Amino acid sequence: MQIRPELALQAVLKSLTEVIAPSVDPHDKMAQEQVSIVIGLLTLISDRLPHTHAYDCDELGRLVYLAQDIAQAADSEALSFTLDRGIVVLERAKASPGDIVAAIAALRSAIGEIAAGLASRKDAIGRAAVRALLDASSTQLLRERSWVLMQGWENDPSTVPEIEALIAGTGE
Repeated sequence: MQIRPELALQAVLKSLTEVIAPSVDPHDKMAQEQVSIVIGLLTLISDRLPHTHAYDCDELGRLVYLAQDIAQAADSEALSFTLDRGIVVLERAKASPGDIVAAIAALRSAIGEIAAGLASRKDAIGRAAVRALLDASSTQLLRERSWVLMQGWENDPSTVPEIEALIAGTGE
């Protein structure tokens, strides 16, 4: 029997919260804090694990759209190649999470390599490509903040949408 990550995390969290955390010296504030941090991180991982495939599909879809938006201005064979591969991977009905992650990495790399060159362009196509890059960056930052929202880093969590709302309809 293969131990699924969800089951393993559930067992680890149960052990940490019911056995280990109560046995930590209550006067050792650093140990108490570390146990709390570990429980919080494992809870985050457990909560997000079922959504990782949809999260990655959503990111790949956004990178494909971004690459399409900047392709004319970039005039890059590498970007065109990785864009075509990204489209194929995203459209495959049963793409593995590993394939999606590899396509994300390839598109990130291709887009990153041409971003500086686009920023120095002064024509309308170049400016539009830079705007697309900035918009995509803002969207990605929101996704990242939403992904770790439950960790409590946000001053006003109500301003950050739930990750499920941001990635709805992307393969979840």
